[in-house]
Amino acid sequence: MAVDKAPPQALSNRSGHDTTGPSSSASQQAARYAAEKAGQEQAMPAAANALFDARALAELEKTLQDSFNQTAPAASSLPPAPSTPATASPPATPDRPDQAKTVTGRASDAPETPAAPTNPLSQPLLAGIEADSLEIRLPQPGPSFSQRLLWALLATAGVLILCAQVAWLKFDQWSLKPELRHYYQLVCDRLGCQLPDRRDISLIRTSNLSVRQHPTIAGALLVDVVLRNYATFAQPFPRLNMVFSNHRDKVLASRSFEPSEYLGGDLVGAKQMPPDQAIHLSLELVDPGQGAVSYKITLSDL
Repeated sequence: MAVDKAPPQALSNRSGHDTTGPSSSASQQAARYAAEKAGQEQAMPAAANALFDARALAELEKTLQDSFNQTAPAASSLPPAPSTPATASPPATPDRPDQAKTVTGRASDAPETPAAPTNPLSQPLLAGIEADSLEIRLPQPGPSFSQRLLWALLATAGVLILCAQVAWLKFDQWSLKPELRHYYQLVCDRLGCQLPDRRDISLIRTSNLSVRQHPTIAGALLVDVVLRNYATFAQPFPRLNMVFSNHRDKVLASRSFEPSEYLGGDLVGAKQMPPDQAIHLSLELVDPGQGAVSYKITLSDL
């Protein structure tokens, strides 16, 4: 600090006489002393305020450091934040005017405000964070419309071929089913194939069976019977089996008749028996003798 001494006496010339009058010299000295006194009084409060601010900041920084050391023991090893040293207070104002010292203050001489201390917990936490790699995959261009259409046609053709193979392997069974036979018939009409005959011999029944002596042939019998197909579809004519037995149910004679042997009239050469139509048959056979007391007729597939 620059201290200027105020001369208590007025200057004199070489001759020892005052250059001004007594009243003028006294007034100048009084004005100069008053100005120095006012400057000294203005500089002292500014220096005191700066000293108080520095001490308050130091105490606040020490309090924050203590609280951090209590809450985070792991961070206690970190060096404490530097504290700003307190500035010395200016000397007291002397009683005598000749000992007065002027305290001049500048903006650069004032203590700088310390920066706010950083949280020591944030540094180890940030150091433990590792950045993950980011993988970006660009979308691949999809197939064009013509490619998708081609794959759809190929898949449809494969399904149709597979269905045709299964239908051909199951031709004998599935072609007899009423719900599928119509489709098989359409295919066979174009390919020239022949569907297997539908048959259910259990739906063919006999009735009005009678055996009598042949009216014109000696030693022969004439058998009359009625056949009826109770199915809803036409099916092949069955084979007829005529059996004679004695009173002990022992077979004495039997005879089988093929459709070509028992069909006559308009049915000669017919292959299919129409549904729900009665067919009258007359069969001729040799008389088995007096021991044949019972007879029956059965049906079987060709």
